[in-house]
Amino acid sequence: MPKYLKLSSDGEPIEFCSLLDIARKSGRSKSSLIKLTARGVLPPPNFKLPDRQYDNIVIKGEALYSSEFLVPHIIKFLEKIKQGKKVSDEDRVNIMQKISEERSFLLSLKN
Repeated sequence: MPKYLKLSSDGEPIEFCSLLDIARKSGRSKSSLIKLTARGVLPPPNFKLPDRQYDNIVIKGEALYSSEFLVPHIIKFLEKIKQGKKVSDEDRVNIMQKISEERSFLLSLKN
């Protein structure tokens, strides 16, 4: 389920998707996306919700990606990845560039 967050007091809410949302849209499991992120194939998110604590249990904050700006690029990237095949340097550079563009976009909204 998408989450809507306001990054500035006077700005419009922005729609974000979690890794689970991206997994559902791409036909992969959330654990496979976590493994791809841990291996450095999928870049880490620009935005993450804070961790929450209930009694002595810490619940990690969700990694969020902007729905409009980044999620379509991630899904296209995931479609190219096949198990056991090397991810091309060009594809890695492209997705890293999109993450960087998203970061610039989100920072421009905060100011």
